[in-house]
Amino acid sequence: MLEGLFDADRWSTTFQNMGPFWEGFGVTLQVVVAGLLLSLVLGTLLGGMMATDYGGPINKAAYVSGTLALVDLQYDLMAAVMAGGMIPPLGIALACLLFPTRFTSTERRSAPQTLLMGATFVTEGALPFALRDPLRVSPACIAGSALAGFITILLGCGCPAPHGGLFLLPVCLLYTSPSPRDTERSR
Repeated sequence: MLEGLFDADRWSTTFQNMGPFWEGFGVTLQVVVAGLLLSLVLGTLLGGMMATDYGGPINKAAYVSGTLALVDLQYDLMAAVMAGGMIPPLGIALACLLFPTRFTSTERRSAPQTLLMGATFVTEGALPFALRDPLRVSPACIAGSALAGFITILLGCGCPAPHGGLFLLPVCLLYTSPSPRDTERSR
């Protein structure tokens, strides 16, 4: 269904036949679509990396990438990193509360703390659960975090701060698209 949608030759030929103004529009459209696709892929990758090792070196590499993106005013990448880091503990805590029979009494008692850790962007809250059952917990957390990163980029969310979790929500709402880098380009 989507074959040829991003084919550069098809679009350039289509817009060349429509005149010089539309030819330039076609090139601009290609650049915008390519940039959006790259951002979506990068947001998905960074979100998934945040849940790979729950505070280990891969998690820190994704976090540093998001923090460095703030220097270039790319708040969308930091939002993807933050969402990806919050999903594992939030998801596990919600699962403990919604499906208590599938967890031990110790795990159920730790659900409120895990929920708080997820709300404050502390990915390590999911670590005890992942260590107990890594073959089920880790893939689910990675998939959920990657999806969260994808959705944040798709919705144009932005986060101007490197840490804070849900407490940054009012600040993040101020920096939702258009991002400052789009404003700079229009000047």
